[in-house]
Amino acid sequence: MKKFLRRKKILVTFSIIALVFIFGFSTASLAYNEPYSFNIRTAVTGAYKHKLSNKSTTITANAKTIKAETGETLPQTHKYTVTISKGIFTSYNTGRLTTGKSYSKNVGKVASGTYRVNVTKHTYSDYGINIKGGGRIKQ
Repeated sequence: MKKFLRRKKILVTFSIIALVFIFGFSTASLAYNEPYSFNIRTAVTGAYKHKLSNKSTTITANAKTIKAETGETLPQTHKYTVTISKGIFTSYNTGRLTTGKSYSKNVGKVASGTYRVNVTKHTYSDYGINIKGGGRIKQ
C-alpha cells in the first residue's frame, strides 16, 4: 500500500509539473506580435492601434521598391525609417533602413500605451515609384 501511495504521489507531482510547462509556454505565446504594412511614395502615419506594455520591444521591417502602377519589383534601393509613436514626445525608431533587406531592431523598453506606426521614405524617386513592405511589432 505504501508503494502505491508513493507512485500516486510521483504521478500527481509529474502531472502538476507538466501542466505548469504547458500553461507557461502558452502564456509566453500570448505576447504582443502584431503586423503593419505600407505602400508609400513619401510617408504614412498609421492609426493608434498597437497597445504595448512597458516591455522590451522589437520592430521588424522588410520593404521593396515597386512600380506603383503595376506592382512590379524594381532593383532600385531606397532608404526609409519605421517609427512607433505615442503622442508628440514618445517615439522609438529603427534608424535608416534600405529596401531589399529584412531588419529586426530592438528599440528597448517602451512606455506602456497605444502606439501608431509611421514610415518615412528618405530618398527621392520619380513619380510612380513606391516602397511597399511591412513588418511586426513584437514584445
